[in-house]
Amino acid sequence: MTSNVQRQKIIILDFGSQTTQLIARRLRELDTFCEILPYNKFPAADPDVIGVILAARAGHLLRRTVHEPCAGRQG
Repeated sequence: MTSNVQRQKIIILDFGSQTTQLIARRLRELDTFCEILPYNKFPAADPDVIGVILAARAGHLLRRTVHEPCAGRQG
């Protein structure tokens, strides 16, 4: 039997955080589906995405270099 139920999910954009896996595990413990993606692989127009978490190292907050997600760029 195939289910047509769409699954809502949280995207975690990984900017190099050491706690990305821990964040994902905590979300899954709350029965929330989540997906970890590199910061530059943000999916375009996914209606199932209900939230985004930006996971970065503390040092990234102090740098002047800006990482920009590329909407819709897969691969």
